[in-house]
Amino acid sequence: MPASQSPTEYLRSLQAYWRQTHTAYLDHLGTTFQSGLVTEGNEADPILRSNLYMAAAAGIRPGDFVLDAGCGVCGPAIDVASHLPGVRITGLTISLEQARTAHGRASAAGLDRRVTVQLADYHRIPFANEVFDVVMYLECTGYSYDLERMFAEAFRATKPGGRVYVKDVLRKGHEFTAEDTARIAEFDRSFTLYRTPSLPELACAAERAGYRLIETRDLSSVISTGHALESMFQFRDGLLEPTLLGQLHYPISSSPSVLHYGELRAIKPFQR
Repeated sequence: MPASQSPTEYLRSLQAYWRQTHTAYLDHLGTTFQSGLVTEGNEADPILRSNLYMAAAAGIRPGDFVLDAGCGVCGPAIDVASHLPGVRITGLTISLEQARTAHGRASAAGLDRRVTVQLADYHRIPFANEVFDVVMYLECTGYSYDLERMFAEAFRATKPGGRVYVKDVLRKGHEFTAEDTARIAEFDRSFTLYRTPSLPELACAAERAGYRLIETRDLSSVISTGHALESMFQFRDGLLEPTLLGQLHYPISSSPSVLHYGELRAIKPFQR
């Protein structure tokens, strides 16, 4: 977020971005708004396999109450609720378009009592203290204008012994050349003032918020991005041309020299 922008102005910019691209994401990427799919697991469908991997990595158990912060249209939430009995998931999104689509999809799946959506900024979680078993952030922490505040809100809303989980595309933890820095800046700009964090940065913010037993993992060796690249092009009249997603994000969406995929998990202690 530029220093000249307030959080309110920044969120309005993001809402405008999602309003512009909502249909394109659904048409070309599907209902799981993620550029990297985890390939570990036994499910035949790659998106379901990735979503269930993340549920397991987050420690989601039958009967848990889960917050999906930055939920998109609840593609992962619906997959998880469909496969884990009794799990209830509330999604937060700042996009009215996403919220409407998510609500319709949950209803169509017969899960509207277990998968719900609220319009809210995940820096201000609209729930009381200590209600969630798990809070998860799936490819959305780069939209945080204050990582420590983001984790602090998750910490407040999580039960003692509860868990936080992040899976995201991240900056690699090394010093960058001027060219590398320019690549990251262009990647961030293309996703409307994104701010790609690093794993150490996430871990530091989680620790400052009060989380303990923090674990991080580089996921690059078990990530597939083919579906995201395919979402950026289409054939029209026999010619290959970029979709709206491709016009906005290719080729800067693929920068292996400076970006990688990783995950973080941590636990809220019973006593601070």
